[in-house]
Amino acid sequence: MGCCETKEASGEKYMESGALAGGAAEDSGSDELEQSEDDRPCWEKKGDFNADDFIFEKLSDQVVGKLPGEVGGQGFDIDSCKGCDIYIFDQIDSAQIDDCVDCRIFIGPCKGSVFLRDCTNCKLVVACQQFRTRDCHNIDVLLHCKTQPIIESSDNFRFGCFQFYYPELAGQFKQAELPMFMNDWSSIYDFTPGDSKHYKFLPVDCKVADVVPAPSVAELSGVEVDLGKSTVPNAVGERPRTVEGAGWGCLVGASPDLSMLFFAALATQGVVLVRTKEVSLKAADLHAIMGKDATVAAKASEGSVVGFWLNGPRCTAAAQAAVAAVVGAAAHVHVSGSSAAAAQESQRFAAKVELVMAV
Repeated sequence: MGCCETKEASGEKYMESGALAGGAAEDSGSDELEQSEDDRPCWEKKGDFNADDFIFEKLSDQVVGKLPGEVGGQGFDIDSCKGCDIYIFDQIDSAQIDDCVDCRIFIGPCKGSVFLRDCTNCKLVVACQQFRTRDCHNIDVLLHCKTQPIIESSDNFRFGCFQFYYPELAGQFKQAELPMFMNDWSSIYDFTPGDSKHYKFLPVDCKVADVVPAPSVAELSGVEVDLGKSTVPNAVGERPRTVEGAGWGCLVGASPDLSMLFFAALATQGVVLVRTKEVSLKAADLHAIMGKDATVAAKASEGSVVGFWLNGPRCTAAAQAAVAAVVGAAAHVHVSGSSAAAAQESQRFAAKVELVMAV
């Protein structure tokens, strides 16, 4: 995986492609269509691949970043920085963050892994396929992670759910093939030796600006960051429950915008969103989960299925009220009819998710 590569190995990987290593690609013949300048990757527009464009190294007390389109799906390294605010407002392949102290870092949707090593007193907002750390101390992170986050030989971590917004972010999730509603941020796997846990959870009402604020320099002002909004919902995860009651449901074939409107409506009904999982399923799978009367199964061909877990009193009634409040939601949302049904259906759904993820 990319998270295990050294910087030297990453450089070699970039140089394997003739188009990257040699600058201008060889003429492929008049029979092939030529790419326009606007269609070419960011590094080809410059004529040469320059590894220095994909690293921030040995910086102190600076605000730096990359704008949407400037990384273009390449890997990125952040190394030996101190007291910096660093923003990668683009989708990337992988990221290695090494030997950083007192930094605040935003990493846009990452198709592969984000590997944090030998860092101290840092705060991050990260969206990735895999999140790993080693030999890190005093780290706060608002995380979106498709798989189980891993910490090793690290302590005093505090995790929270990813919250961030700028207009290009949803599209970058799609480019990075990172499902917006498949977030396992709180299922921490702690490799660190010892009997006690080496992580805690940030408060549910943690402010994004207290972790990574909006950039303060003119060079990044073109990114319309709005910390009052988020591209993905805020789920409480594995934090201890404060009230009784549980519910489950799913959105089938709903657009991301409709899904977020529904989750916003849920928040006004006095219930808590615990977690979401997103997966592609067939209508037959949905009937096996929810029964033959699951009318939303007909929408399975229109998009993915987003399962959601709820906590609080009157979960079923609250979720049904949220469905009624959002135009168009009724055709896409299934809500379990009781706590007992929620327990059974959510278990079946989770089993299907595990099968799909294992493939």
